[in-house]
Amino acid sequence: MSTHPIYRDGETVRVTVTGTISGGEVSLAGHTFLPLDDPNLPVTVERIDPADGTPKPGQIWADSDGSEYYVTRPHSRIGRPAIYLTDVIGNTWQWRDIHAGPSGPITLVRDVTSITGEDAR
Repeated sequence: MSTHPIYRDGETVRVTVTGTISGGEVSLAGHTFLPLDDPNLPVTVERIDPADGTPKPGQIWADSDGSEYYVTRPHSRIGRPAIYLTDVIGNTWQWRDIHAGPSGPITLVRDVTSITGEDAR
């Protein structure tokens, strides 16, 4: 099993680089590209958005362990309601917590709204 996170093509990430300034440039241990699987490269990577876009109510998403979640948007009295992922036993999390956590990234499995023809907003 890999000891570093796996990133999918199309994911949006925030990369923070720690390097040494030399001649107005940042030295990254001799790397031209940022190979995110190199544990010696001085970068921190934060997941922002999944490669498949932002989860929308009615969709089914899975984490990297294969657990599936139904996307919901509970009613909120304060501000705009957040988007949540609910597993098969009813546990609910904000989608960004799962996507950016150890079981990320999340991946779109199917869009139930396209099957039913209904808009799940």
